[in-house]
Amino acid sequence: MEQLFFEPGEKLKTLALVFLCLGSLVSISVTIVCFFNGEILKGVLLLVFGPIVSWVISLPIYGFGTLIARITSMERISRYGHASNQYKK
Repeated sequence: MEQLFFEPGEKLKTLALVFLCLGSLVSISVTIVCFFNGEILKGVLLLVFGPIVSWVISLPIYGFGTLIARITSMERISRYGHASNQYKK
């Protein structure tokens, strides 16, 4: 259970990147379907705005992950004197 909460900042940053990639891939996939169905304008709008919306949605998650990672690093420095990922007991 301890591993679940180890490095939460890095996990949030990874989750934000996964959301960005999945959102962009879904946008591109739906764009291809729209092009095959003859909905050119809808496809172009999805192709342009889909990845942008995915990026904007992932920004706060990534920023929060960066904030948590930096706070964790500062806490390690104040507690152990260095920013190593390994906790000393």
